[in-house]
Amino acid sequence: SQRRVHGEFNSCLGIKAAYTFDAGPNAFLVTTRPDLPMLLKAVMTCFPTDPSKCVFADAGLLQQVDGCTLPETLSGLTVHQDGLELLFQSKVGDGPSVVHDESQALLSPDGSPRLRLP
Repeated sequence: SQRRVHGEFNSCLGIKAAYTFDAGPNAFLVTTRPDLPMLLKAVMTCFPTDPSKCVFADAGLLQQVDGCTLPETLSGLTVHQDGLELLFQSKVGDGPSVVHDESQALLSPDGSPRLRLP
């Protein structure tokens, strides 16, 4: 399914995204900031995800995604009703790190995502 989103997105709009997987089942999509709202719109159309399961580093990104309209060529994407367990957006940086201040963690102690970091 990730290949379909990736393939149809890139064939419709030119090469705008790449994907990879970690050692587990986690998919990583890589794109530039200007293409991010449209890519997330395509992903969230294929995998309907409750906004409470989204953790975005960019304030206002969910509103930008909501404001996007998919091109007609992407209107036939398959919808998977299971959605995504969690959807994170981050910027390029030093990679994963251990945080000692729990308020800086992406997830709360019960495993639910923190929508706004302090």
